[in-house]
Amino acid sequence: EVGVHDNFFDLGGQSLLLVRVQARLAKRLNRDIPILELFRRPTIHALAAYLSQESP
Repeated sequence: EVGVHDNFFDLGGQSLLLVRVQARLAKRLNRDIPILELFRRPTIHALAAYLSQESP
């Protein structure tokens, strides 16, 4: 089980997997998320905060 504060990279995530995550998020949320922002925000909590500030 993954918690909202668990770090993607600490859980074994790496850059190639992050690209797949980016594509799935783009499809599910119907918006592009720059890969750099995913690197900067490796937890669900941090990414959710970013997305709520950057709402289209």
